[in-house]
Amino acid sequence: MSTQVGVPEFQKAAFAQFGEDGVLAWLFHGRKNGFYVDVGCHHPFRFSNTALLHNEQGWSGINIDVDERATALFKQHRPFDTNITMGVAGEAGIREVTIFDEGAINSFDKEAAAHPAWANIPRQSRMVEVEPLGSILHRTMPKGRQINLLNIDAEGLDVEILASNDWAVFTPEVITVEVHNFDLGNVQANETYRFLLQKGYQLVSHVALTSIYRLASFQQRQQPVGVSHQEAIWLYRCILGREPESPETVVWFANSHASFEDARKHLLDSLEFKIKNVGVKDEYFIPEKFPATFTKSAKRVGLAVIVRDEAANIENMLRSCAPLLDHVSLIDTGSTDGTVDIARGALASLGLPNTIKSIAFEDFSHARNAALEVVPSSMDWVLMLDADEELVAADYWRFNALLEADDNIDGWQLPRMNFADLAKRKPLRPYPDYQSRLFRNHLSDPVRFSGRVHERPQSLKWGFAPLNRSEVGEIGGPHIHHLGYADITQARWQKKHDFYTKLAGQDKSSS
Repeated sequence: MSTQVGVPEFQKAAFAQFGEDGVLAWLFHGRKNGFYVDVGCHHPFRFSNTALLHNEQGWSGINIDVDERATALFKQHRPFDTNITMGVAGEAGIREVTIFDEGAINSFDKEAAAHPAWANIPRQSRMVEVEPLGSILHRTMPKGRQINLLNIDAEGLDVEILASNDWAVFTPEVITVEVHNFDLGNVQANETYRFLLQKGYQLVSHVALTSIYRLASFQQRQQPVGVSHQEAIWLYRCILGREPESPETVVWFANSHASFEDARKHLLDSLEFKIKNVGVKDEYFIPEKFPATFTKSAKRVGLAVIVRDEAANIENMLRSCAPLLDHVSLIDTGSTDGTVDIARGALASLGLPNTIKSIAFEDFSHARNAALEVVPSSMDWVLMLDADEELVAADYWRFNALLEADDNIDGWQLPRMNFADLAKRKPLRPYPDYQSRLFRNHLSDPVRFSGRVHERPQSLKWGFAPLNRSEVGEIGGPHIHHLGYADITQARWQKKHDFYTKLAGQDKSSS
């Protein structure tokens, strides 16, 4: 009998339908902050030739699709990209397109849409705006940027789209095109091949249905390490305790620093960091590198959350921690703004098993305990978050270290960053603010909370998630990002303060 040893270290992420992104990762090895144009983008992850470059090398770009369902997902998952809902064609105008329930096969080509394989897939025809590729790029390309990758998946209209480009201005380094019926024994018979050959491109690979071309002058080279857009955002959050001011700030910051270490030092030396940390020594989380790719732990994690009128926050919170979870237990204490419906929709789209229950509010411990009571016994750990909190992808991998901790730790106190708008109220100390939020799902002695406000779980053998290097994680964290005070008004703050004070008073009078 043989055993597999060390397999996970050889596993690699892939998103493209047939592994095309592996070829692109090879071509653009080490190239950070590249720029793509994705025509017929379909989905930010599923069948995506650009997702790996975006996720691991910090690329950004322009995503174009005729289906608003697709561009809505890109706006959610790639908010710093330019995401355009329209068709691409040889001439500007209005054109008929077939939109399928399975968006990957949407097509302007009636013959392609009538393929027998799609006969039983629901569809609808609609008239949509179309524009030449060159015209779109002249309107949307950032000044001074080079197109490193042009990806076209247009179900048969690839040559028309390629011909509509302004080749005198826009010459992508690499072009990927989905081409059906490509004959490797007679490449000259393919119209796309002949067109791109005339434009100075060489065919370097054909993977299943996708041909990959590069300019004859293209040099496969290792670029300076640089800073990706994801790294820039992460550094702002971890060091300054806030988001960058704008997408333009992210681009400027990423392009202004030759390395992660240089960018990190820039923020640590900034006046803003020094003002926020007056009197604080050696406690602030200072990341030393961007985290590795996340692979979910085999330990099963259930989220327990209580909500009331959190329509503006609930979906963000659920999506922020979904990759860590196996189940969600949600207790609503009287929402009137559609919070529960939004939560149900988000959980359905995420494919997360869940239990949703409504109860009358008595106090915070009562509500939290109600959520804990419906956590399935199959969960190994329970994570508790509030609706105005979130986790960030850069921190996911740290959870694995905590979940795999020795049995002498029953729960973890997680450091929380409090985001505040300085113009509206006194700044909150950004870090650390430890919260008891991750603990084992003990069946014989289940965790329960006490206290009407500022509730705490029963005594456990707690560990503190490390701020610095330690045996359970290379860098501190994982961190909770608390957004509830980032846009709070004085009136809202006073209302919360009065409510908590009233509950605390009831707690004291009953003790």
